[in-house]
Amino acid sequence: MSFIIARTSHTFLERTEKFKEMRTKQVDLVHRTSRKSFTVVEDELKQKSETPEAISRADVWIHAYEARKTNSDGEVQDSDIVQQVKQYKAQKDPSQHTSITNDAVAKVLGPDPRGRVRGFGFGANPSKVDGQIHMGNKVTRLENELESLKGLVKDLLGRFDKGGNNSENTSVQLSANGIAKRKRKENSNDQLSCIERAKSKQKEDTIGRSSKDERIQNDQEKQKGNKSIQISASERAQNKKKQQRKCSKYTGFWL
Repeated sequence: MSFIIARTSHTFLERTEKFKEMRTKQVDLVHRTSRKSFTVVEDELKQKSETPEAISRADVWIHAYEARKTNSDGEVQDSDIVQQVKQYKAQKDPSQHTSITNDAVAKVLGPDPRGRVRGFGFGANPSKVDGQIHMGNKVTRLENELESLKGLVKDLLGRFDKGGNNSENTSVQLSANGIAKRKRKENSNDQLSCIERAKSKQKEDTIGRSSKDERIQNDQEKQKGNKSIQISASERAQNKKKQQRKCSKYTGFWL
């Protein structure tokens, strides 16, 4: 009897209507990460990803609610809500910064309830999460600008080095041309020196031959003089002998 009274009371009927209204707002979603919280799921996704900073709330939410098992046809069948979130996420520009008020989850499920945020677990509230996302987007933008500046500086340094190399090549080429000119001049001087030395040698040879001829002639004249002297001495000796013979003939003594 008390059970019937409790179930037909005004308070119970109000609670029943309230819960009915709440159930109409519920969607067909099944949390598929067992005891893992959204924070743990987010950490796992960031560890597996090559770009951890690109992991968003939509990625965490989809991983938590997407189907794991195949249906009778052997296909993985997600719920309509999960499919809509995936579709909105695929249409989102990756370079565009997102917020919890305009991401794929908010587009499909609407604004987050007061005091909590879908996909962030217990203790998160919209103001804090939105501030963290804004700060993360700002850091990402600054990092991209820094990378752009690095690329610009690298390009400028490459152009500067290239210009320096061209200047060095020009200097080397000018030096090589100067060396070639000096080398040609030295070769010309060497040729002139060789010609002059040849002329000097020829002149010396001519002078040497003339001196030799003069020496031969002098020697010949000297030999003639010696012969003349010898002839004169022989003639004197013969004359002396003749005189001695004459004296011995008249005196009987040999002088």
